[in-house]
Amino acid sequence: MPPPTRTETIHLCPGLSVLINGIPYTQPGIVTDTISATSGCDTLVTYILEKSDLSFSLPDTIEIFRGQSITLAPTTSSTHGIQVFWSPPAGLSAPDVLNPEATPQATTEYVVVATDDFGCTATDSIVLRVILCPVNLYIPNVFSPNDDGVNDVFTVFANPECILRVSLLRVYDRWGELVFERLDFAPNETLYGWDGAFRKKKATPGVYVYYAETVTYLGAAERKSGTITLLR
Repeated sequence: MPPPTRTETIHLCPGLSVLINGIPYTQPGIVTDTISATSGCDTLVTYILEKSDLSFSLPDTIEIFRGQSITLAPTTSSTHGIQVFWSPPAGLSAPDVLNPEATPQATTEYVVVATDDFGCTATDSIVLRVILCPVNLYIPNVFSPNDDGVNDVFTVFANPECILRVSLLRVYDRWGELVFERLDFAPNETLYGWDGAFRKKKATPGVYVYYAETVTYLGAAERKSGTITLLR
């Protein structure tokens, strides 16, 4: 008469092993063992070893500007349903989703713990280093539109990651007449600046007044005015 049999499924978590008859197993497969009975027949047990493929990986550090948001996107190879929890929850759109939006106001280390259907866990962390984005504008006070390829155009210069666009640039002569206007263009773009012409003629050398409005990466307005000297 054959011995009674039973089948058990054992889930192996990454980095862990299971002992069967004193032997450690770390890889998936099928293992049979006989359990001796104190009375009656021994039992033949078939163990089905299934291994969790849960893994989580995040970059060590990412720099962002204060006020900006970033999606936390861990790399995972798990094919089983997973639940996650991020901590601290401050600055996160939600602490229990795989890819939350993070908007920390200061440098923060976020730790994620993931649990799959087997009950296995994996963890990793990422540091979001928050830095200030300089919104300083550089606007020359002298330019020489003489077609020598140097300082021929008057425009607004800035870090394009911090100043997204120039919403307005105007130049007036000494009598207050508008001699140049340009709307909505990127900083540092000499193609859209003033080339020293007025009504299709070369403007008279001298001192002019400018007014500029820009939009920062946070959507705030930055304004600046001053004088620009045109040289020939």
